[in-house]
Amino acid sequence: MTTTTRDAIFAALALGIALAIGLTAFGYPVGSSYFPRSLAVFMGVMSVIYGFRVWRGAAGAEPVTGVGAGAAFVAFAAIAVCALGMKVIGYEVTTFLFLFGLILTLGGRQRLVASLAVAAGATAALHVIFFVLLGVARPESLFF
Repeated sequence: MTTTTRDAIFAALALGIALAIGLTAFGYPVGSSYFPRSLAVFMGVMSVIYGFRVWRGAAGAEPVTGVGAGAAFVAFAAIAVCALGMKVIGYEVTTFLFLFGLILTLGGRQRLVASLAVAAGATAALHVIFFVLLGVARPESLFF
């Protein structure tokens, strides 16, 4: 499988998911389905744009070099630890630690202060968006 084939499959799957979300969301009244509708439209447009870019650049396809099952296991394990951490030490602390670890893993070791600031800012933004603006109930935890 080439990178072009992989990317085309991803674009098609993303478009399919966007259509499924859209078909479901547009069956509900606008007031209760505004966010899923917006998400479906945004995701559909982005997948079409990505698919078009893949189609236009199909000439230089390279074979896929696999990331490996180890990287996938680490990613899923990190998400599981994050979910468990929310139950024990709280949403904010766990989210900050998860984001900071993700930034460090993806190459933010050179700018430690910037990584801390981005993790703290993203945690604060997620807190405001979900718990203040959208009124979602904060997950209960053992300590915080």
